[in-house]
Amino acid sequence: MSLSSGIFPEDSLPLPYYQLMESLALLASLILAIAVIGGPLSLLFASLRGRKKRNNLQSHAISQRIYAILILTFGIPALIVGIRLITLDIAVGGKIFGLLGVITSFLALLRLFRSRSR
Repeated sequence: MSLSSGIFPEDSLPLPYYQLMESLALLASLILAIAVIGGPLSLLFASLRGRKKRNNLQSHAISQRIYAILILTFGIPALIVGIRLITLDIAVGGKIFGLLGVITSFLALLRLFRSRSR
């Protein structure tokens, strides 16, 4: 969506202002996407990792390691960004997105480390 549909016509503001606001919007959406997509995705990988249990197969051990790497790759950033969104002074919607990221990534990391201790 273009910024020209706003209050000001496109020619009235200097070009760097539009570039700055567009990059700021992209950065904000990236931060929210880390929490909203990363947490549930890590929980999905944790449930897939727990579902595929076989005995004495080398390919199974490799797939378990891949799932563990994916859980850590998506879960830890979602947990950090989610905690940061909760602690910021923002609207309730942002706090809910942060809470979603924290809860789902915490559950995924908990499932990963509990399965490792067995």
